[in-house]
Parts: sequence; structure tokens; C-alpha cells
Amino acid sequence: MTLTKRFYKKEKNPIKKQRDYIRTQTSFTLGPVGKREHEHFGERFAKRYKSLLADARNEEIVFYSSSKSQAYNSCKYFQIGYQNIASGNDGVNKTTIRDDLLLFYEYCKKYTRDVEKNEEAKKECKAFLKGEEMVQVAFNLSSTLRLADGLQLDVDTAIAAWKALAYEDAYTDGQSPWSGTFSLSELKIMEYYQDLEHWWKYSYAYPISYQQSCPLLVNTVKSMDKALKATEDNKSYTKALVQFGHSQTVLSLFTLLGLYKDSFALKSSNYAREGVNRVFRTSRISPFATNVGMVLYKCDVHTQVSASDLAKKAPGVTWPDRFVSDMVQLLLKETPVPFPFTDNHLTSLAEMKQHYRHQLVCDFDEICENDAVLR
Repeated sequence: MTLTKRFYKKEKNPIKKQRDYIRTQTSFTLGPVGKREHEHFGERFAKRYKSLLADARNEEIVFYSSSKSQAYNSCKYFQIGYQNIASGNDGVNKTTIRDDLLLFYEYCKKYTRDVEKNEEAKKECKAFLKGEEMVQVAFNLSSTLRLADGLQLDVDTAIAAWKALAYEDAYTDGQSPWSGTFSLSELKIMEYYQDLEHWWKYSYAYPISYQQSCPLLVNTVKSMDKALKATEDNKSYTKALVQFGHSQTVLSLFTLLGLYKDSFALKSSNYAREGVNRVFRTSRISPFATNVGMVLYKCDVHTQVSASDLAKKAPGVTWPDRFVSDMVQLLLKETPVPFPFTDNHLTSLAEMKQHYRHQLVCDFDEICENDAVLR
């Protein structure tokens, strides 16, 4: 590709045009990597919960998705993977659209007003774009591409190249021509730029960003309560509720649960001092096909299991000193993790509900200051 100075005028920048084209294409489709990831996820899910789901009827495995194509197709390929293992259950494509649970942020008036349209929410991100770290990344990229004398990429173009790398790797199965153009330290700076945007828009900066996700938590806890009541009455119940949303859906829920909370606010000025050691890192907590799950266990409190036996069955897992009949396990990216209020990897359902009692009092329209919402 031959580059001349005129390409660096805003209206003629080929890299930015490529970014806009990729953004248009990927807004509505699921790439080959995403399809494969969700299919494999479905296979692992079927194997992990085989004892629970082996004899489950179709109506006992419920799939929810947002109306967006990416989420719906993620659900579709998950189900294909699930069917590869659990061939006796014919549940493929039986998906219910639940935008009220999975696209809640599109129905929240207060969020739109106070965050999406609030210039203050964009201030730190814009400041970081003008900072020395990002300017250096653009300068280094210009050198890596060996541009002709006098040509210098601006920061916006460097971001366009970085996004092209990310999207093309996903949609071309790792064959992006941009591979190798950024060093590891430069990729970390780009990641911080993205984290700033997500932290201020979807996470801890504004309470409404996570408060609006409470219907998703309420619906999950209610499904557990219904399962317990049904087992007591010897009736059928939903054995698996599998829901497919978006990065913003998951990040808001993570924040509502109190996960990945740093002791400092992410700002444009603290990347080198504090930001490099942050726990809020979207490449780790919200990559493609990220997931969060809660599993309800019915425990036999009369059966004693030694600590050594538990350690052998699940190394690295911290068990509570005392078990009750109804215990909940939190999983992030299919890995057991403690809730923020305990060091144990299992906690009682009652304790979980007590800790999140304020979040479970959830009047969405009141929280969002909606006058009238069509849902």
C-alpha cells in the first residue's frame, strides 16, 4: 500500500475508513473465532453439568438472548455445542428475546442522560488521548510502518489501526496484516484507553451504570428460589437458565456484584502510577465470550467430607467451614471465584441474598427515572 500525505487528511484517511468498515461489518455478525468459542463453551457446559441436565426436558433448559444478532448467534452456537454432547435433548434455537434483561441500558432514561450524553463521562478518555503515552504509541507506529519523511500518524489513526488488528484477528482467524505492529507495552497502553472508556461508561464511575442491571440479578435469584420450591413440591423446574447479552451487560453486572473494584478511580493521569496494576482490565474480565454464572447446589449436610478429599477434588478452591443445604457458587469465565464478601468459593444462598439485599430491591423504572417505558 502506498501512502501519501493527502491520506492523512481526516476525510481521506484509509486506516480510519477501514476501521469504520470493520465496525459496520462486526456490529451485526459473529466471527469464526466467536462461533468456535461459543460452540466449545456449550460442549464444556454439557459435560460439566451432565448429572443435572442428562434427563432434562426441553422446557427445563431456558435460553434468553438480546435481539442483537451477535448475542442471538452466540446463543445459537452455544446450543450447537451443547447438542454435540447432550444429543438426547432437542433444544437448538429455542431462544426467547429478553431485551429488558440483556439490553437494559437502552431502556434507562437516567443512564442515557447522565452517562451516555454526559461530556464529563468522556473527559478522562479524551485527556488520555492527548497524553504522552498515546502520542508515543502513534509516533512508534509511524516508525514501524516506515512512513515517508514528513508523515506522522495521529493518535486517532493509531487507535483505528489497533481496532483493525483486534477485529481482523477475530474475523480472519488470526490473520490480520496488523499483527506485530504494536509492542506489548503499546498494547497495554491501548488497553488502558479502552478500560478508561468502559470504566467511566459501564462501571464504577456512575452508580446508575450498574444499578440499572439489577433486573438481571433479580431474575437469576428468583429462578433459584423457584427451583428450591419446585424440588420441595416434587415438580419440574428450570434446571439451566442461559442468557446471552453484551460486554456492557456483563460489565454492569460485574460492578453491581462488586467485582474487579480497584481502590482508586481510573484516570488519564494515573496509568503509570496505579493503572498498570489495576484489577479492572477488560481484556481479562470481558474478552470475547466472557461469562458469569451462578450455580445452586443442594447439599447433604449430614454427610461429612474431609478437607483433604475436597482439596483433591477441587485444588485451589476454598471451602466454607460449615455447609447448609442451599449453597451458591459464582463462576467467572467458567472458573469458581469467591463473592466479594467472602473468601470461600461456596456461600449460602441466604448469605448471598442478604449481602445483595439492596440490589434485589429493584424498581427499574424508578431507578432509571423513566416516565413511561415500552418494554
